[in-house]
Amino acid sequence: MELKPYNPKAVCPKCGNTGIGARYMPYQVLNPGGSVPESVTRTCAFCGYWWNELPLDSRGELPNAMP
Repeated sequence: MELKPYNPKAVCPKCGNTGIGARYMPYQVLNPGGSVPESVTRTCAFCGYWWNELPLDSRGELPNAMP
């Protein structure tokens, strides 16, 4: 899964709202079958749609100890 870099001027791709929240998330395991590196979860304050972006200092890699 390829993530785009964090965008401080993000606009919701579903409704166009500019009120976007940001929350840092460490490495995540997704079910079924997949993982994402550390990310910033973006959430639209209007419609609730969410997506992940890479933190500014991330290289987009999974930790070595994780599958």
